Amino acid sequence: MRLFLALFISIFFGFSNLFGQDCLSSYQSLENRVEQSDNILIGEIINTNSFWKGQLIMTQFEVKPEFSFKGNESNSILLEVQGGQVGLEKLHVSPGFQPIIGEKVLLFLDGDNKLSNGFLSINYIRDSEQASNELIQLNQLTGSNYSIAQKPSATAKTAAPSINSFSPISVSAGTGQTLTISGSGFGASRGNGYVEFKNANDGGNTWVRPLAAEYVSWSDSEIKVKVTAASGGGANNGTAGTGKIRVVDNSGSTATSDNDLTVRFSRLNVVSDGEPFQTKHINQNNNGGYTFVYHPSFPTDAKNAFESKLNDWRCGVLVNFGIGQSTSTAKPARDGENIIRFSDANEMPQGVLGVTYSWWAGCLTGQWFVEEIDMMYNVDRAFYFGEGATPNGQYDFRTVVLHEIGHAVQLGHVISSNESMHFSVAPGQSKRSLSERDKEGGEFVMNQSSTTNSCSQGTMTLLSANNCNLGAASQGGLAKADKNSVTVGGSTTIRLSDFVGNIQWQQSGTGDNYSDISGAVEQDYSTGALFQTTWYRAKVKNGTSQEAFSNEVKVTVGLTSIGEKKFVSNIYPNPVNTTLNLEISKPGGYQITVTDILGRTALKADVNLTTLYSLDVSNISSGVYFLHLKNQENESQSIKIIKQ
Repeated sequence: MRLFLALFISIFFGFSNLFGQDCLSSYQSLENRVEQSDNILIGEIINTNSFWKGQLIMTQFEVKPEFSFKGNESNSILLEVQGGQVGLEKLHVSPGFQPIIGEKVLLFLDGDNKLSNGFLSINYIRDSEQASNELIQLNQLTGSNYSIAQKPSATAKTAAPSINSFSPISVSAGTGQTLTISGSGFGASRGNGYVEFKNANDGGNTWVRPLAAEYVSWSDSEIKVKVTAASGGGANNGTAGTGKIRVVDNSGSTATSDNDLTVRFSRLNVVSDGEPFQTKHINQNNNGGYTFVYHPSFPTDAKNAFESKLNDWRCGVLVNFGIGQSTSTAKPARDGENIIRFSDANEMPQGVLGVTYSWWAGCLTGQWFVEEIDMMYNVDRAFYFGEGATPNGQYDFRTVVLHEIGHAVQLGHVISSNESMHFSVAPGQSKRSLSERDKEGGEFVMNQSSTTNSCSQGTMTLLSANNCNLGAASQGGLAKADKNSVTVGGSTTIRLSDFVGNIQWQQSGTGDNYSDISGAVEQDYSTGALFQTTWYRAKVKNGTSQEAFSNEVKVTVGLTSIGEKKFVSNIYPNPVNTTLNLEISKPGGYQITVTDILGRTALKADVNLTTLYSLDVSNISSGVYFLHLKNQENESQSIKIIKQ
């Protein structure tokens, strides 16, 4: 049984959270959003239903209004978002919105009670300073009197919780690493308590909680918890990032750390039945990785920018991502093609520059793999595709691509405005280089993907420093055999040097019409036992559809002789079907014996050999044999033959 999961990852540029407080001019301020929305309300999710809509899974959810900042909506509202689960197939949207029954949400709606800016128009209302501040702003802007909930005071305890220290101080998220928090007053057990991290999906403006399965232990003086990157929805809808950590005990009392936890990188997780799992890359293209294809509408300057940043990831972490021919596929879908395209006009929400779809599939507990990767960029945004300084008012396309390929590598967001995996970038800003933290995260995923065979899909074959450069033309190199002539059943090793790209050895029995040798992709190729003359060459590809070939190497197969005397100068054909022809250099009387590899006699005769003798072997079964000749002086010669 296979479980299917798809991950939709968006990079949000132009807002710090879903309420406003934006730093980019392309995103609306809270004031503008209030002005342009017909209905603004808080309500509770009372029902959800996921279903297929075309080739995506959507979730319809019902919200029962509780308070209206603008408009006068009293009836339940039905809304749709991308993502959800139908049977054993699931589309997970992150960052996005995953409706959870019983949670309260804030909605910005148009006149038809539709989300005015896609999933950016909806957010969970949770107990955080940021949410409280913006709800206060909404009251002021709309003249409303919504009561901001206050945290309950700790009445059941005599001492509030306190964090003394935590270890380690630098971690990675989503890798299974455990954080130990030391202090006092946490409570003997967790109960309704929880740990919170700064949420990297919105730059740390909100908090995110680990999944229940990620708590290792909880006592009054010590909590052990895994640093989350699960994005499980509701309070778990996010990824741990750099910043303070917070402990909330069972009574609702809060302790916040004095120091910041550093999260160097985040590794994407899939959540299944409340458990987080790490995804692995596979050999999807039968060349060790994945091949991306462009939609025909993708312009040349965008291709150049894309391939420049793809090259950075290829040589930075040796991920086996390449470029192939264009495709006519119009939309991202789970169809076996890894497409790169621009969106249609008004297809993507405002503030979203790029989207990466990583389609996940699983088969056994703990085994999940990336089945397919698609990317889409927002055609409505003003992109700069060049290599110079990014003009004011334009978004640097190379920065966006570097970030999106990071998601394809299976990395999540971090909180560090100078890092490529930070959730946002400003117009005119460029972040075009991989950091050491990017490389650390990518290498972590590559090590898993190249050593763990998930669901028998085949592991990713990592690139090398010699063949990672996508910008360099493929180079066939020089092929040379250790031995260009071997006896029947002998072997040789062919070595390729001075090449650029990925190797695929090929062979031919005639010197033309070459075919690939399955699994022969290393620099050295051992031919194994040879029974006929064979030609070899290497086909080399350097991440694109263009191929280069090495020189041809001919390996001649000759006779196998035992003894000092040589009476037979040539035999043919070998392998033989019915008649074996022997060219005799020393005519005379001989005893001929044919034995199998176990020494059993298959044919024996005394003959008088002339310069050409034909031996009938039609009654011998197929297999490997030795032809022994002995003359009257007791001199001998043995020849290996193959009977077809």
